[in-house]
Amino acid sequence: MRETDTATPLQDDGRAGRALLAHLRHELRTPLNAVIGYSELLLEDEDAGEFNDGLRKMLAAGRELLALVNDLLNPASPEAKMSESAAEPHAASVRHQLRTSLTTVSGYCELLLEEAAEAGRAEVIGDLERIHRSAEKFLTLIDSVIDLARIEKSEEVEQEAEAFAMQAARVPEMIREMVSDLHPFADDGVGSLHSETGSLLIVDDNEITRDLLARRLTREGHQVAVANGGRQGLEMIERENFDLVLLDVIMPEMNGYQVLDRLKAQGRLRDLPVIMLSTFGEMESVAQCIRMGAEDYLSKPYDPVLLRARIGASLEKKRLRDRLRDQLRAIEQELDLAARIQQSILPREFPVSERIEVFAEMTPARAIGGDFYDFFQIDDSRFGFAIADVSGKGAPAALFMALSRAFLKATAVEGMPAGECLERVNRLVYAENQAGMFVTVFYGILNTRTGEVEFANAGHNHPYLLRHGAPPELLNHHSSLVVGVMKKAVYPTHHIQLRPGDSLFLYTDGVTEAMNEAGDLFSEERLEQALARADGGSLEETTRGVSQEVRRFADGAAQSDDLTMLLVKYCG
Repeated sequence: MRETDTATPLQDDGRAGRALLAHLRHELRTPLNAVIGYSELLLEDEDAGEFNDGLRKMLAAGRELLALVNDLLNPASPEAKMSESAAEPHAASVRHQLRTSLTTVSGYCELLLEEAAEAGRAEVIGDLERIHRSAEKFLTLIDSVIDLARIEKSEEVEQEAEAFAMQAARVPEMIREMVSDLHPFADDGVGSLHSETGSLLIVDDNEITRDLLARRLTREGHQVAVANGGRQGLEMIERENFDLVLLDVIMPEMNGYQVLDRLKAQGRLRDLPVIMLSTFGEMESVAQCIRMGAEDYLSKPYDPVLLRARIGASLEKKRLRDRLRDQLRAIEQELDLAARIQQSILPREFPVSERIEVFAEMTPARAIGGDFYDFFQIDDSRFGFAIADVSGKGAPAALFMALSRAFLKATAVEGMPAGECLERVNRLVYAENQAGMFVTVFYGILNTRTGEVEFANAGHNHPYLLRHGAPPELLNHHSSLVVGVMKKAVYPTHHIQLRPGDSLFLYTDGVTEAMNEAGDLFSEERLEQALARADGGSLEETTRGVSQEVRRFADGAAQSDDLTMLLVKYCG
């Protein structure tokens, strides 16, 4: 026989061999969880203190048994690569050690059962009987599992493989029969509250695991519900509110990976923390769970301290997320209210008379914006109008916008020339500008009797003159310093004559600097084309037309800046 032929199916480096080993380890560790878990629960029960010495010895034997099972079914261990001659005595040694540990568990369990019966401790007897049944049933599996780990690839490989497959299929069935005898014991209600408690859901197809976890976590002060599989778990999560889900990886019909995938695909449940549970300790399984969105991962059997710490940390993170979500919701409500207040201070009724027409529109990039427009009657023949853009966005820009608008209107209604008005506004804003912000402003005054417009520009976009039948004309005049950065600034007053039917189109740079996904700007050229296409339309139609052109150009890209437009028409 060649050296390579001495390898067993379980020792094969292939994925099938590793998967079988992992499956056997998963199945065998399940009853060991009962031995270890119920022993730990009894040791934690202060009322069962007289049994502690025997319980500690039984627990130590159970942990030793678990370590032996892990070594036996670990394809990377040196024993797994032994030659045929060396494997035989090793198997005999492992069988002896397993039987010795199991005999220790059974022996101490029988003694403790006798003592508990004499003391009339029915609440202790139930758990001890579970431990004893697990040990007795597990004893019948030892020979089968060791034989599975030692099957050789001999000359009769096909017959050996068939026998191997039959025995492998029988192991889970035998363990399921054993587990079916272990009915959960009623919750004893003993325990103290943990600092972080919550509503937990345990999703596991194994009744023992559910019982052990539920009782331990109830002792910690948690509200615990259980589901016997993935589908039932999903149904319960849809109906009820849980703070944390403990989800077994290996389950029939719907495994833990599938349940986790379904949870993370739903918006409402995406942030529900999930701790994955499994006897598989392989890093590949851990990494897959984390990649899929699991909060954490625990291997069976569970260390009580680690279990408490992981659950506490997950609940604390959920509390912080929930608190942050509530705070964000409150902020959104406040911003919504601020947006309504901001919109309410801007003129919403647009004058239409035989002398003038006005229309405006503002679309903030966020809930509240830093742009503003305004118009007002100064006296019988003079009509003031302005458009402005505050540096920055959001709440700071909105507050600075309200301050600037108030100063501008309060100054403008005194009737001084446009340039002089901006000089005074600049001084007022500068004196209150602790944040180092600034605002661009275009302010004009239309003489409704003559059509003459005087205006001053503090660093704002140049407006367009719109005349029916002619292309849009950019008023490329001198632009002065923005408002708020220097105590003294000069703003010259300019003049232009409007003819009946002429309009001035004022806008902020949110129009021309609107971007699409590729990062291209809408630009002055596209704005002029949009204005030309709107020739002959009403002021509202012109404004809406430009807005539609900007949205069509952006093609779904997020709005990067406030978008504001103001149209003033001289009717004659």
